[in-house]
Amino acid sequence: MTVTEKTARKSALSLNVQRGQVVCRDCRFEGAGIRASGVHTQVQLTRSTLSGCIGHGLVVAHGASAEVSKCLITKCIGDGIGAESGQLGNQTRVTVRETEVSDCGRFGVRAYNSTVVEVLDGCTVARCESAFAEKSGKICGAGVDSSRLVKLKPIERPQHSLGRATAL
Repeated sequence: MTVTEKTARKSALSLNVQRGQVVCRDCRFEGAGIRASGVHTQVQLTRSTLSGCIGHGLVVAHGASAEVSKCLITKCIGDGIGAESGQLGNQTRVTVRETEVSDCGRFGVRAYNSTVVEVLDGCTVARCESAFAEKSGKICGAGVDSSRLVKLKPIERPQHSLGRATAL
């Protein structure tokens, strides 16, 4: 199966899975990525390609899980693979095996807010702004080159104080 999305919208998706299970084998997604969101949501990608995504390649969020095996994720403007959790505290998990993530504009693999991304043997992350990035999340596994791991700091927000109004 080939899905081609031709749009300039950064939020465009080829596949949006919420509270369901999807298995994609030997598929090709061009122009827009995949998002899996919500508890009890599972995505399995095998021998598939995500390329030229306007935003991120694969985003797994809010307690969803994904298994990526023998895939190619390339030329995405955003992250190749991103994992994030919402405010509900449900842990998001992603397992990546024998997969290449390359030529992405941001991070090859990114983990935010209580997420776990396990990168196993046989994975290649190349020619991205940074290979691996974590911010309150965890990237682990035999396929992680720790010298290429960026620890992102939380955004510091300025403290605002309430001033007094004066009449002129």
